Amino acid sequence: QPDSPLYTPAPKRKCTMIDNEHLISDLIEIDHSDFVKSLQLMTPKSTIRSRQASTTSSLNTTIVLSPPPPPTSHIRILRCLANTTDRITEDKKLRIPISSSDTITNLRYQVLKRLYDNYNIYACFVMLYDKQDWELGMTEADTIQIAIPIDESDIKAVYIEKNPIVSYEQICKEMGLVVYSNIRLILKKFFDKFELSLQRLNLKLEQIINILKIFENFMFIHSINLSENQLTDEILDQLEKLTLDQLKSLNLSKNKFTSNGIRKLFEQKIMNNLLILDLSGNTDIDCYTLMFLRTHFPNLIIYH
Repeated sequence: QPDSPLYTPAPKRKCTMIDNEHLISDLIEIDHSDFVKSLQLMTPKSTIRSRQASTTSSLNTTIVLSPPPPPTSHIRILRCLANTTDRITEDKKLRIPISSSDTITNLRYQVLKRLYDNYNIYACFVMLYDKQDWELGMTEADTIQIAIPIDESDIKAVYIEKNPIVSYEQICKEMGLVVYSNIRLILKKFFDKFELSLQRLNLKLEQIINILKIFENFMFIHSINLSENQLTDEILDQLEKLTLDQLKSLNLSKNKFTSNGIRKLFEQKIMNNLLILDLSGNTDIDCYTLMFLRTHFPNLIIYH
């Protein structure tokens, strides 16, 4: 109560860590029995609370300490006007919810994905700018919080459009090849998850190389599956020309790759985000190559 000699005004109740340490040391010097008696005098008996359930009094209650709420990332809503460099069409308006802790790289991916989902635009590359036309992100790891001030929500995007289906049909026309409907379907599904699955196609090496050429300028490729095609190291030379720094899964199983080809691929390409590599069914890959991969990529899961 305010009139009590034990009452302390609210502004004086807070103390620092150093004050707490002095308080604890003072309590240690007090005789235990005297300390308990003083507590009993200071605290009315009817309001004593215990962590243990009482069997003698219904006034005693159990204190349940709830865990602190988990930390939540701040979600921001960014408004983006996207267009090509020549600006021959109207700006595409995008509304992108994104965490402040996300990177500019992830924001680029979100722009490309929404261009496809909202406007059916096949874009392979995008650059982001703020309202003053400064490019966003000094490095790929820059976060939204660092690159975009909290009081700004408007950004601009300049993208390069490239429809893989149209590119495939043009290549087939130039080389006199047959346009396969299943290949067209595979290319159309790529933008669902940015995954390229060319598994068990039974195509000639040259045809698969031409398909991979389509994706040379693509900023994001999350997964590539070339399994069960009897491919040789020659296809790896074309694979090196792709942007693979966002690749998470690479399936090369049941082909005819050698240790030299696999080692060369991983020596020349940056694949820091790769999580899964499937080399099973390639009999010419030796233990030294596997040791090299596990040494240089300790977090990589390798199937062999």
